[in-house]
Amino acid sequence: MAAVLSITLLSGCWDQNELNARAIVIGVAVDRGEHAPVKITAQIARASAIDTPQKGKSAGEKFYWNIENEGQTIFDIIRGFNHESSRKLYFPHNQIIMISKELAEEGILQYLDFFMRDHETRLDVDIAVAEGKAAQLLDVKPELETLPAINLSIIINSYQPMSHIISVDLHEFMDMLIGYSAAICPIVNLSHQSGMEVLGVTGTAVFIRDKMVGYLDPNMTRGMLWAKNKVKGGIVSVTDGQGQFEVEIKKATSKRKLEYVDGKLKVKIKAKLEGTIGSHTGGAKIQDPEVIKKIENLCNQRIKEEIVVAHDEAKRLKADVFDYANELYKKSPKLWEQIKQDWPNIFENMELDIDASTNISGTGRIVQPVIPN
Repeated sequence: MAAVLSITLLSGCWDQNELNARAIVIGVAVDRGEHAPVKITAQIARASAIDTPQKGKSAGEKFYWNIENEGQTIFDIIRGFNHESSRKLYFPHNQIIMISKELAEEGILQYLDFFMRDHETRLDVDIAVAEGKAAQLLDVKPELETLPAINLSIIINSYQPMSHIISVDLHEFMDMLIGYSAAICPIVNLSHQSGMEVLGVTGTAVFIRDKMVGYLDPNMTRGMLWAKNKVKGGIVSVTDGQGQFEVEIKKATSKRKLEYVDGKLKVKIKAKLEGTIGSHTGGAKIQDPEVIKKIENLCNQRIKEEIVVAHDEAKRLKADVFDYANELYKKSPKLWEQIKQDWPNIFENMELDIDASTNISGTGRIVQPVIPN
């Protein structure tokens, strides 16, 4: 833990006087205020989290301080923290910016301007939407990490290998907002299980311009990633009459072709999956080539289903989460100028042609069921 914190918080040239003169911000939450339009919660690492995390802490002591302030604008609030903290807030080590769903649905851009504009803030900081109050997520006690903000960032990025969610940094998100397609970022939820607070990424928030209009669930998110050639891994679960098979994705690629003909957008997607059988509950003889072929066909069907449901939901939201508009603009700026006013209707009525192929190259250390029929 000491090594992780040293890398995260102390990169660059530092001395003790510098550290003691600054309040190092590691997380920011943006919510609606009780007495003003906006409330900011900044998570500040205490000196004990930076200097001596390996020594542990006394009962009840926290390695962080969540400081809150309300105001009219983000800039106003940040400067107002100087009245509550004896040290100037320092943002170059901030890990995450959480914005409540309530504010995201009203418009997110006004809350991000400061973080894009100020020279001390990071452009590669994670961006996420909180289902409820964003500040609550910065006070959930981590089981393995020392600081809740770092824990949140790790949780968001650890989901990526499963390809059920995406992680987006500030720079990427702003690029999406100023583009022609929809913007996206992860949604984080706080739940209670067996009396414990548990954080989880529940899907992908979808924005038109800067307002959140809906979300994609994890399966829809992977369907979106198939269409964008961004599936990095995960498990494809399929079922037949002999049980369930879980195929681990070893490699995933997809190609697509966009055509605009006679006022109609046609998108062709070819997805390829290479994987191995990671688990099987049943009595199928998976050493049989015919059984393998059947599993491959089931995987093909599942890939197509995920891509289709992602497009169905995106059409319902009228949100091009697939970057089709941006691709058309880059491919043919003149064509885009002609059709951009009618793009919502064109996107909603597009034709989709999907081809999926799966190659299962291994079954693990065994080929027979653990308990044969």
